[in-house]
Amino acid sequence: MKHRGEEVLNVDVNNFDFDYLMLVNLREDYSLKGMWRLPVAVARKVFVFREKFRKYQATQKSVKANAEAVNLKNV
Repeated sequence: MKHRGEEVLNVDVNNFDFDYLMLVNLREDYSLKGMWRLPVAVARKVFVFREKFRKYQATQKSVKANAEAVNLKNV
């Protein structure tokens, strides 16, 4: 699970040892603003290895565009 403010550009992962990546955006009062679920197979296509940081990175925009939005009414 990764928490990022909406103003943060990138999402980083060290590896793909997960089934789903969950991206969570919170409001300033820490209430849930949005949540997206990205399967590892899709994450492997979206994330790019950045040698300088020795991590895989993707923009929040690309993660959200390729992920399933979680219905917040069921959370």
